[in-house]
Amino acid sequence: MQGSLTVLIVDDEIIIAMAGEAVLAGQGHTPLVATGVEEAMVLAEDAPRLDAAVVDLQLGTGSGAELIGKLRALWPGLPVVISTGYALNAEERATLNPTGGRTIVLKKPWGESQLLEAVAQATRAAPPRLSLVRDPNGAPA
Repeated sequence: MQGSLTVLIVDDEIIIAMAGEAVLAGQGHTPLVATGVEEAMVLAEDAPRLDAAVVDLQLGTGSGAELIGKLRALWPGLPVVISTGYALNAEERATLNPTGGRTIVLKKPWGESQLLEAVAQATRAAPPRLSLVRDPNGAPA
């Protein structure tokens, strides 16, 4: 990964979210941690910059797939790392990427090097900074 990235980490298992936070912060990145959909959306709407998201598919407060759609509506083309303990077939992967943006699947349990490599792969083809979609009054659209 080149430069410092701002990465949203969303997992309802706080230990996993905190582990991701520690790994990314340890590499000089800015992690934003949420344990559910609503909290993640607040962080995404308030962030001046968002380079990638690491999202668990099975969130206790909602669907990770739904969250990915909402995040990409707000941050078009947002690279996403799907962190899951489940195997995804090609059809399932396609439904998680209807709006574009690089999507990488990271199988749980993951280690530090696997998380860093997945985020690097996801952000490799992405522009260095993505613009938040805002309405004419400056509010998130």
